[in-house]
Amino acid sequence: MATTTNIEFAQGQLDMPAPVTERRGAYVGEMARTQADLVAAQAQAADLALTVERQQREIDRLRLPITDAADDRLAAIWEKGEQIANDEGFCSEYDRLVEAIGGTPRERDFRVTLSVTLTQRVTVSVTARTSDEAEDLATEAYTVEDVIESLRSDNYVADSIDAEVTDWERE
Repeated sequence: MATTTNIEFAQGQLDMPAPVTERRGAYVGEMARTQADLVAAQAQAADLALTVERQQREIDRLRLPITDAADDRLAAIWEKGEQIANDEGFCSEYDRLVEAIGGTPRERDFRVTLSVTLTQRVTVSVTARTSDEAEDLATEAYTVEDVIESLRSDNYVADSIDAEVTDWERE
């Protein structure tokens, strides 16, 4: 036998739920944004992994024993030694030490004299009867000022410049 239950509602206003609306479009947009965030996070993780790998290689390199006096890990020591040698007048001793153990030699100032050969096109106006005569007259007529003016008008660009060391002295 089936039992029936009577349910009574209290007096008052009954609120009906709002109608169900279509929300799949909003979820699709949210899903696309979440996927884009995931791709960006994966790219960032890959970059961080590369950075960690580079740093680990550098740590491994720095842990190797120093067997060469020109090792870049000694650069600060050489710089300080050079500074002390310069300040205290021990330059020749420092230079001998560096040469003996193969360290980084100190930099010095030099004055170098160069012999410079410059090829520049210079236009000279002459009056002549033939092209051969014009060439001869132009060769004789040009001056240093013509060359300088030609360089200035070309913004100091020569066709070619060759240099040869003729002398040097340490300062």
